[in-house]
Amino acid sequence: VDNSPGMLRLASQLASESVRVYPCDITDASDQRLPSAHFDAVWCLWNVLGHALEHQQRRRAIVRIAATLRRGGRLFIDVSNRYNIAQYGLGTVVGNVWADVVRPNSENGTVGYAIAVAPGKTIASSSHFFRPGELAPLFSAANLRPLKRMFVHYQSGAITHRWGGQIFFIVEKI
Repeated sequence: VDNSPGMLRLASQLASESVRVYPCDITDASDQRLPSAHFDAVWCLWNVLGHALEHQQRRRAIVRIAATLRRGGRLFIDVSNRYNIAQYGLGTVVGNVWADVVRPNSENGTVGYAIAVAPGKTIASSSHFFRPGELAPLFSAANLRPLKRMFVHYQSGAITHRWGGQIFFIVEKI
């Protein structure tokens, strides 16, 4: 699963008999290009799900991905953890926790930011950054059972604690 046309092109070029690329919009319920109950595994990495900015889009995406899995199939998914002090700093994380306590809602964590692409040049982007418990109801709605949740520090690759890494799940279609 990826939202980048360039990455999808590259994946298509590298695809083989055992790896297929299905370009589609996983947040669009009318897009029927993905096969049902077809895959043993789906990888959704580097916070791709975070580019579905609205809660209902994220829910539809997880339901669509789950529908492509055979029973017992696995989804490997990681998302950006808005409580990751190692990545975002203590001040930002305290602000995120405070917002989640004072005004909890499904859109907390959706932010705009600028990405530096060259000296003096940036492009605007936005993404959703997740709290650790946010995906559990989405998995449940999609008949997915979490098997493992880990927090991964991307610079070192170390498995760490909830304040020190991004969130990685292995879930199973039930």
